[in-house]
Amino acid sequence: MARTHVYFCALFISTFSSVVLALEPVCPVCSKYDYEEKLLERVIRMEFTVEKIVKDNKAAVSDQINEGLDIVRRENAQLRELISEMSTNHTDYERQQSNKVEESLSSARASLDDAIQLTKAKETPFVLFHASNPKDTSPATGDTIVFSDIQTNEGLGYDDVTGKFTAPVSGLYMFFIQVCVYDKVYVNLQLVKEANVLIGSSYYHTQGHPCSSAQVFTRLVESESVWVYCVSGRDQAQLYHTTSARWTSFGGALVHI
Repeated sequence: MARTHVYFCALFISTFSSVVLALEPVCPVCSKYDYEEKLLERVIRMEFTVEKIVKDNKAAVSDQINEGLDIVRRENAQLRELISEMSTNHTDYERQQSNKVEESLSSARASLDDAIQLTKAKETPFVLFHASNPKDTSPATGDTIVFSDIQTNEGLGYDDVTGKFTAPVSGLYMFFIQVCVYDKVYVNLQLVKEANVLIGSSYYHTQGHPCSSAQVFTRLVESESVWVYCVSGRDQAQLYHTTSARWTSFGGALVHI
């Protein structure tokens, strides 16, 4: 009987030590899931060990050892419940964290959408035109030079009937004129905005058909117009244009709103 008590005490101490060791994480930097898995593995291994001890010592098994074994099994069952509860708590925690992440992502997406919409609202519209080939090569003083060939007219600002560009939106614009002239003919043209001179240029050459250009930047309010104005007209041809080499033309673009 004394041997039985000693055996039971040894078994109980061994089992208690295994339980205590199982409750201590061996790797402080491991994840919670890793800790739970190792804990469960130790519990199962301990049960197998106890079963083997009982199987190998059937002759020495007594009621006290069976009672001790039942205690170990109950403790193992409690440990299993604890592990399951910990896993559930971790799942709830992860779900909470996942919800927080989703909320943050939704907020970030909303902010991004707002920024995109704001950027689009401030985006510079595509306004660009280029027209060439003056309808009248010998304009009179005060005439608007009308260009009949339209290469591009994005935004539909240029009117090839009036010869005027009318701003579809307010903003900063750049305009240019290129003028080719007949030799020994004086030409004086201006770019005007609502009858206000933006830039003026004179053209004259003794031979050939020289070309020259002028550029200007100006701000326009929506519906304001810009056109090419003839300062001094002539009865003879002044403006020269060929589609192959020399273009007398007028163009512009919206640079910034």
